[in-house]
Amino acid sequence: MLKRLLGGGTVILAGLEPELSGEWHLKSVSHRLDGGGLVTECQDEKGKAE
Repeated sequence: MLKRLLGGGTVILAGLEPELSGEWHLKSVSHRLDGGGLVTECQDEKGKAE
């Protein structure tokens, strides 16, 4: 299920390299449409928000 990606949120990545898998806190997220489609960029850090 696809959920909204918003700054201040948390995502859990699974099935990736061990250093990428786990819980990530999204500090900021931006979305834009360009000629290639929807582009999402985020600033994040691994682990729970403080």
